Amino acid sequence: MAMRSERTLAPLPAIVVALAFIGGAAALTPDRTIVTSLPVQDLALTDRWVAYVADAPVRLHCARIALWNTATNKRQLFDAKEQCLEQGSTGQGVWDVAVASKRLLWLTYAGGNFREWSLWTATTTRSTPRRLRFVARDVDDPAPIVIGPGTAEGIAYAVDRQVTYLGDDGKAIFTWTAPRPIRAVATGDGPRKWRVAALQDNGTVVVLDASGNPVYDPSFQSELVRSVRLAPSGLVVQMGQLAITSKPSLEHEVIRLPSGARLVDVAQGRLVYQRGRDLWALTIETRKSARLVEGTPSQPAQGQLDAKGIVWAKGRTVSRRAGALP
Repeated sequence: MAMRSERTLAPLPAIVVALAFIGGAAALTPDRTIVTSLPVQDLALTDRWVAYVADAPVRLHCARIALWNTATNKRQLFDAKEQCLEQGSTGQGVWDVAVASKRLLWLTYAGGNFREWSLWTATTTRSTPRRLRFVARDVDDPAPIVIGPGTAEGIAYAVDRQVTYLGDDGKAIFTWTAPRPIRAVATGDGPRKWRVAALQDNGTVVVLDASGNPVYDPSFQSELVRSVRLAPSGLVVQMGQLAITSKPSLEHEVIRLPSGARLVDVAQGRLVYQRGRDLWALTIETRKSARLVEGTPSQPAQGQLDAKGIVWAKGRTVSRRAGALP
């Protein structure tokens, strides 16, 4: 299928919707809760599988990469493979993590004037990490490898201009080479078999279908794009304080997020975002926003949402609630 030529949002009709805030926090009672050995720094969720990175970034620790099966309540730890025995002049650690069904992907970095980036994968049955890619770049350059949230089918990652949609079985579902370097990717069960969204460095987001064909490519102001997600309703991009939803009909809807909000997930008809130390959700249909989890200065709340439930973390505590949000 040929790529559509929509290149800017300016001529397209858009509705800017103000937010209605609800006082207090929604009552989220977890079905299961675990306590980690170190504070949780990153989360990923797909169905019953929760991946997390536990680390203490102010001290020289080896991060813990773990996969939590919330159905059985069993956890499996993986060697993060980060360079954690000696402090690098510009730092080291785990940059990002994603999970499909039983496959993990994570990205580590380390170095001085040149930063070394490594992409790792492991599964519940092959727990020894395998390095997929290695790239060394100037420390001031953008990350040359990016990974996106996964689905049960697979996880997308990009190295410079090449996008790979990696299946849960470890085989590439497809690869695609972009015209420009990729700065972010997202995997999702989108409409019309949309599977991957890739943000290029010029602000153009290319949506790829299940066969790896480019089918949609809206453009945004690259310096304002903060988050890209792919949901059943379509493409969702946070640009500054605006959450822009793009549907297959190419219609756009613009929702203004509060100052300081960072979009982290889209599911169940909600936009989930972090603001300050708290986790919030905006219901798209009613335009109402409510606080889901209240954090503290020392333990800010973070979370991920999918069609089957929500996971959130504060400090060393990770909680999971199945089903729809209240």
